[in-house]
Amino acid sequence: MKLILSLILVCVLALSINSCSIINGLVKERVKEPKVDFLDAKISGLSLEAVDLLFDLKIYNPNNIGVKLAKFDYDLLLNGNPFVNGNQNKGIEIPSLGEENIQLPLTLKYSDIYRTFQNLREEGLSNYQMKFGLSFDVPVLGAIRIPVSKSGELPMIKIPKISFGALRLDKLNLTGADLKLSLKLNNPNIFSMILSKMQYDFKINGLNIV
Repeated sequence: MKLILSLILVCVLALSINSCSIINGLVKERVKEPKVDFLDAKISGLSLEAVDLLFDLKIYNPNNIGVKLAKFDYDLLLNGNPFVNGNQNKGIEIPSLGEENIQLPLTLKYSDIYRTFQNLREEGLSNYQMKFGLSFDVPVLGAIRIPVSKSGELPMIKIPKISFGALRLDKLNLTGADLKLSLKLNNPNIFSMILSKMQYDFKINGLNIV
């Protein structure tokens, strides 16, 4: 009798474990990973000192239950070499069948770029690759990290060269003098630049004239 009861208990326990495994498997099949897409990666600002980048990502939750973006990490490579990385804790809730957009602005100083990669001083462009890893808390599935990446090109700014030409006296009388100074500007960049304003001082024997 004891042997029969033991066999029954073993069978019931085996069926329970098997049923739990089947149910757990069915639930996992219905819960899907969030989808992450790059919407855009663009240069939002450019100067002689720095370049501003803006990365836009879209997250879609295909499940009937909400998920949470816990954090994301990023790694920026220039010409295949690591340059800057970091991470941010977000805590963003994405509702069931919902979407959420996130942005990462990033400013790169040319002084830092050229200090790290001296060979880029002579280049007009540099290839970049931005790698993201988005970490989600998904019910049933647990913690999930989804990698995405985007590649593009960055302009490598060079300071324009200015050289002075001849200083010519055009007009001279008792009230004043008209002088003309020739300037030559050389733009070493692969794109055009606009000279928006110019500041100057004119001195004679250390005395400010203009």
